[in-house]
Amino acid sequence: GALVLARGLGAERTAAVVASSPALFESYADARAANPRAFDGEADFARHDVFAALDELKGVPLRVDCGTSDPFAPMARRFRDRVHAEGAMDGGCHDGAFWRPRLPAQLAFLGHRLAG
Repeated sequence: GALVLARGLGAERTAAVVASSPALFESYADARAANPRAFDGEADFARHDVFAALDELKGVPLRVDCGTSDPFAPMARRFRDRVHAEGAMDGGCHDGAFWRPRLPAQLAFLGHRLAG
């Protein structure tokens, strides 16, 4: 989603990105195990693999929030550590009960960067 778009546009055309509980995978096999329909094939996975293109996200302000009980938490934590993203890894799942309370801070993050 937003991370893939930012990767393609680069820092000069991306003010900031927020990702809530992003579905990130270490490999195509891991993606298929989680959701067999997530990608059309290995080539499609490679085109969307943000871990393989971390350099393309350099200079893009990133915020990643994910609940510690979310099935995507391990990879979200790994991604956050690699790119030094703002945001939080704290109690919650992959649902609105986790996402809704974080929305004001996410909008503030985006607004601050859009305001310059």
